[in-house]
Amino acid sequence: MRDDFLIPVKDTLAKRVGFRCSNPGCRKPTSGPQEDPAKSVNVGVAAHITAAASDGPRYDPALSSDERKSPPNGIWLCQSCAKLVDNDEIRRDLAEHPLFREFVPLKRIWTYCASGNELMYYYEDHSELDNKLRILQNYSLIRDISTDPDNKRYVFTEGFVRYFGG
Repeated sequence: MRDDFLIPVKDTLAKRVGFRCSNPGCRKPTSGPQEDPAKSVNVGVAAHITAAASDGPRYDPALSSDERKSPPNGIWLCQSCAKLVDNDEIRRDLAEHPLFREFVPLKRIWTYCASGNELMYYYEDHSELDNKLRILQNYSLIRDISTDPDNKRYVFTEGFVRYFGG
């Protein structure tokens, strides 16, 4: 059972931030024009601060169902930031390795001579990994530090690490 936001709550969350992503490092518009001049397109997401369901990230059993689906438990984000917030793998990796900043995208069949100071993310585990990396670069959350175009290597920015609580 999920405690999803009702449409009036979603509208409140979007309006109180002027239809912009609430992530201070992003602030991208989440609404825009549609072909029909009387309509608009929404690309924002009403995200739960504490999860809407018991199996979700940051679930708080002390909250009632009404509290979980109320505006104080919500934040308005763009699609990209909403996905990043719930990326538990990166959060876990940074918590386990607080001084690691570099990472490498790989296919499982590739051989990679690691220094032991980088994280590895596999294409097989992450659909559209290259597209996600481009989005992170566009938001200046990661930097490409590759010296060889065939062997990609990235570094998380400190802003990205702070955002994930690492």
